Amino acid sequence: MKKYFLFAALAAFCLTAGAQSALDLKIGPLLDKHDYAKAEEILNTELAKANEKWEKKKIKDPAALPDTKKLAEVYNKLGDVYGMQFNKELLNAAQSLPLDTMKYIQMLDKTVECYTNSYVNDVAPDEKGKVKAKFVANNKKQLFGMVDYYYYGGIFMHNNHDMPAACREFKKFINYRKNPAFTAAEQDSIYKAKKADYDQAALNVALIYYQNKDWDNLLANVDEAMGDPKNMRDAYIMKMNAYLEKKDTASWVNCLEEAVTRVEDNTNFIEQLVGYYTTKKDAVSANAYVDKLLAANPNNKTALYMKGCIKMNIEEKYEESREYFGKVLAQDADDVNSNVNMAVSYVQDIREKVLGGHYKYYTGTSRTITNKNGTAAYNKEIAAYQKEKAEVQEYYQKAKTYAEHVRELKPDNVRLWGPALSIIYSNLEMRKEAKEVDDIISAFYKK
Repeated sequence: MKKYFLFAALAAFCLTAGAQSALDLKIGPLLDKHDYAKAEEILNTELAKANEKWEKKKIKDPAALPDTKKLAEVYNKLGDVYGMQFNKELLNAAQSLPLDTMKYIQMLDKTVECYTNSYVNDVAPDEKGKVKAKFVANNKKQLFGMVDYYYYGGIFMHNNHDMPAACREFKKFINYRKNPAFTAAEQDSIYKAKKADYDQAALNVALIYYQNKDWDNLLANVDEAMGDPKNMRDAYIMKMNAYLEKKDTASWVNCLEEAVTRVEDNTNFIEQLVGYYTTKKDAVSANAYVDKLLAANPNNKTALYMKGCIKMNIEEKYEESREYFGKVLAQDADDVNSNVNMAVSYVQDIREKVLGGHYKYYTGTSRTITNKNGTAAYNKEIAAYQKEKAEVQEYYQKAKTYAEHVRELKPDNVRLWGPALSIIYSNLEMRKEAKEVDDIISAFYKK
């Protein structure tokens, strides 16, 4: 599982000017001199006056509304003041100059908050129920232009090794599109345009929680990282490990079953799930899960493969297992795992028959047949032995076909086909081939 954070291209925040008002004339000269503290003081005084006036009105009329037009204007101007300070830090970052990361975050939060408050007040009906919006276009334009900045903030905080802050900023980026200034259609448009960044940010959050072993927060956030199929495998691995760390086996199994059905590269998940059911000898639960998948789609390759594994590993019904692996191979003759298990099924099947006393003469070890009972009896025993041997070798011949195909498909994965082919060649008395494979296996493990 890889740890990675993707950067978006840094771009400057662009403030736009509207028509000059009395308030603009008062704070404009201060902004020209970069006296942000004085401009902020004046605007906060205006906010206090507006709220004080509203409180007095509410004494006479509890239902009285605030002066939303005034609030909309003051918040819009405050957004400009904070935006200018934010823009300075943003430009430093874009030019690789020293960056005050905390000021970047603080000014970003304040800028967004002020433009959002301006928008909310601007679209609020007055006491006559009328809406006289003046700053909507400006507020929306500024807020639209700031979509990426929390993502940058997450990266800056991560690079400062402040992981809790990095998570907060990435989450703000993920949730930013839900700003009340954006319509449902605009939110959808923002999400579609930035989907790759949203998916990456969600994965970043999950990775940070995972690396810090913050299992509860990981579980609360990891599902959002599954929006991109490329992230899904890593997300499920993190989620399952979190359940294991919390010793929640039931949730781990449920998560694993879900991963099998959703993740494209699901071989490892299948092996874990079958391994779990095999260890528990729980054929009932295993079959219930797989049969549900097959009921929905009888040609589900994953379910057919798992059914074969259950038959082979839990129930030890080798012939039945081969029926299911065969159904997978009928759809995809190059399915590596089904080829492997077809070979393994034939080998395990015949070995258990031999070791279990199924054959009278062929035991898998050297055995001397004498003619002490006469030539006729000797010939009869030899014939019986040869017949049993031929039947045994037929299993190995069939296994050989599948194991050799695995070798063709995955020539470098010696562990996948080497041990099986060694056993098969030895039992088929193919000594030269068996030695070649044994030498390959030996060289492989010496690396």
